[in-house]
Amino acid sequence: MMLKIDATPQNLDKKAILMTGAHHSRELVSVQMPLYTILDLLHGLVHGDPEKIALLEQNKYFVIPVVNVDGFYTIYEQYMKTGELILKRKNNDRSNEGDANCPLQTQGVDINRNYGYLWGNEEGPCSESYPGPHAFSEPESKAMRSMLYKYQDTIKMVYNFHAFGPMYVWPYNGQLDNQLEEENPDAQAIFNEIWDGASFPSTTLRGNAIKTVGYKADGECNDYIMK
Repeated sequence: MMLKIDATPQNLDKKAILMTGAHHSRELVSVQMPLYTILDLLHGLVHGDPEKIALLEQNKYFVIPVVNVDGFYTIYEQYMKTGELILKRKNNDRSNEGDANCPLQTQGVDINRNYGYLWGNEEGPCSESYPGPHAFSEPESKAMRSMLYKYQDTIKMVYNFHAFGPMYVWPYNGQLDNQLEEENPDAQAIFNEIWDGASFPSTTLRGNAIKTVGYKADGECNDYIMK
């Protein structure tokens, strides 16, 4: 499901900001981040907040609160049965599991390792970072790819929300030595401007995956979008 918010639909030239949550289903708060952002904008519109009205007049907003519906529903289903939240990260695709017989929590494919740029790692089917048998093997990443192609001339900024920690992460997450500034200096300048202008907590880390979470993230959504 994708929500579209456009306060001035008569402006056909307006560009869009895309926000997604729950590529990793156990990061439940990442669902609330894009939803709260939209609620805040609409609340400002209703109550006459000039800043929020200006943002809505300048941009469309596309919101996909839950990319990994499969894994998200499994967490909900298990909670309703047992009262416990399982830390399930992946979807439920077991078609490549073979004889591994992975437990419920580690079944499936990591959707955020299934995109088609710098795809592939050595992780097996029961690993939390299993990338699938090939790039775009999963319906969720295929749907994202189709949507991005459909709106490629409209979407100009993407926020993929996660909940691993206080981090501002930008591409290329599949690279150890990040080449973003050399390959796309305009994009790097935008990320730097956001960092300089926003009020991030003092403990926030910034950069690509190796600079923030401490490891490479091959086949990751942000990298695919940037390329």
